[in-house]
Amino acid sequence: MQERFIGEVIKDKRIELGIKQWELCEGICEPSTLSRIENQKQTPTRTVLKALLQRLGLNDERITIAVTSEEILVNELFKDITKDNIRYEKANKEDRAKLREIILERHNELRNIMDKDDHIIEQFLVRSEVIIGQYSFAEKLERLLYAMHLTHPRFELTSIRNGLFTYDELKIINQIANAYSGSGDHAAAIKIWEDLLFNIDKRFATILPNRTCKELVLYGYSRELLIVEDYEKAYINATKGRLIAVENGLFQHLGGFIIIQAECEFQFGNKDVSKELFTDAYHLCRVIGDKANEKIVKEAMADYFQIEC
Repeated sequence: MQERFIGEVIKDKRIELGIKQWELCEGICEPSTLSRIENQKQTPTRTVLKALLQRLGLNDERITIAVTSEEILVNELFKDITKDNIRYEKANKEDRAKLREIILERHNELRNIMDKDDHIIEQFLVRSEVIIGQYSFAEKLERLLYAMHLTHPRFELTSIRNGLFTYDELKIINQIANAYSGSGDHAAAIKIWEDLLFNIDKRFATILPNRTCKELVLYGYSRELLIVEDYEKAYINATKGRLIAVENGLFQHLGGFIIIQAECEFQFGNKDVSKELFTDAYHLCRVIGDKANEKIVKEAMADYFQIEC
């Protein structure tokens, strides 16, 4: 196998896609920095490299570069905060209060070692703050758009279908859709999720990070379709999400996908199938500690089948 410099890979892919240097690196690094990277005159940091590769739709999972001890610590904090955010979303009210304190401590630790002009880390922190914060719809939207504009100054909701986004940026857009859903604007939320799915399918190869993003978007989309009682589409997209989750060992939303399928089957009149799916979801949620969805299943089983779990 021919070995190639990472800068050469970035340059060739950028030219292949017809992307200008400033378009690729906007909000990530200066065009002059990208030029040096492409010409093997500068080694990018881990966060810059991952962001550039993701915008190009390239797999960043096998890329290994020399990093400083500070970068290693930043990477570990990224992972810890991400895990805690996932735990926070599945936790009950009491546990959330404890987790919020832990996450905020990690935020402070990360801010103390980050470069003050590092838009990528700042964007990540703002996204995390929205997850654990108690904001109104307007405040959420303002914070999330601020996070997007850190790396995409010209970002608009109408540009989602064909934009060049990293995985973190895709997650922010997903949060924007969730914010619209929470405000009751279901049409806007559905449009954002449909545009996100179009972008993901168009821009990325079938690689694990992409599959993770697609599973996340399918969860929000299928849940929203359930809310507006479009049961056919909700079932189809929940099934797609469930398959991705199982194939890639992604369990965060697996119980939720099964609950959506169960609810749709009930609405279709297939009560035995619905009961079986709710039962499966109940046991799965208990095993993985998904207390929020476990509560939903208990309420559905009692309401639909007069069964106390």
